[in-house]
Amino acid sequence: MGFHSFCCAFESLQGSLSVNDGVVFLQLGSKARGMTLSLALHPMQALTLAESLTAIAGQVPVDELPEGTISGDLMMEFPIEEKAEDRGNVVYLDERPVA
Repeated sequence: MGFHSFCCAFESLQGSLSVNDGVVFLQLGSKARGMTLSLALHPMQALTLAESLTAIAGQVPVDELPEGTISGDLMMEFPIEEKAEDRGNVVYLDERPVA
């Protein structure tokens, strides 16, 4: 067990989310640093993390930050399952910038 701290506010990050056997997998990586963080979470842990990040990020007045203060971005990939009566289950891989 160890402690690792990375400031990624100025870097481009790539990430992915997936679910397998009821476990939510989160990966975040930085090509510039050559590092990847991987987490396997219970769905309730993932939900708590998502709600906590939303709440804390919502408190930051982004429009008031000095220009150039934070310049990193994040691209996430994750499957989206849509159920349509006539098509059965269709899974799309969605890639969108989230920050």
